[in-house]
Amino acid sequence: MVNALRETGQLDNTLIVFTSDNGGERFSDNWPLVGGKMDLTEGGIRVPWIAHWPEGISKPGSTTAQHCMTMDWSATLVDIGGGKAHVDYPFDGVSLKPLLANPDATFERPLYWRMNHRGQRALRSGDWKYLRVDGNDYLFNVVADARERANLAKQEPERLQVDEGGMGALAQHHATHSRRRHHQPWLFCERHAAALKLQAACSFTMGASLMGKLIRAAMADKAMSAHHIHW
Repeated sequence: MVNALRETGQLDNTLIVFTSDNGGERFSDNWPLVGGKMDLTEGGIRVPWIAHWPEGISKPGSTTAQHCMTMDWSATLVDIGGGKAHVDYPFDGVSLKPLLANPDATFERPLYWRMNHRGQRALRSGDWKYLRVDGNDYLFNVVADARERANLAKQEPERLQVDEGGMGALAQHHATHSRRRHHQPWLFCERHAAALKLQAACSFTMGASLMGKLIRAAMADKAMSAHHIHW
């Protein structure tokens, strides 16, 4: 694909996004993150993004700490193309177009997940993450504790109550509205929470094992926070 775009002179003005649909599966190494595919721990939902668009990215090689999900890219691509969603079928995601011009133009983006497997629920807001697994509630500061080892639910009861309330309200919203829609609301769709990497070169041969190595290298970089992925 890249060769075809290059040969036809369209490579520099084509946005290519590389990512993974979830964390590595059982044969992958997701260290230092815990869990993998089918988990709502960070190893199952935190994945890298790489965007390649020389003519559209203002600062090639830059990194943004913006949290996002897959459906945000659907909204982004249509936005870049000048399109709009039908009024009766709004996008599940939000456009990330401003970040391509300024990687520091971050905004609040709460992220929600729900899985029937083990009754899992999760909410990410800022540095904090609420997680429910098998009926047990957890609260983590995933910037300070990316491995989700220190459950702060008892130390932060008010924050836990807010997060639990948010999930309850969203569950009610889902129950009320999902019958009239042919797809689930964005808040319960695919599972991505990661930093975006904006650069002018991109590899299309990375498998889950290599991706894990790259994440480990990023996490070992003391100069970067846990949610920046640097290549």
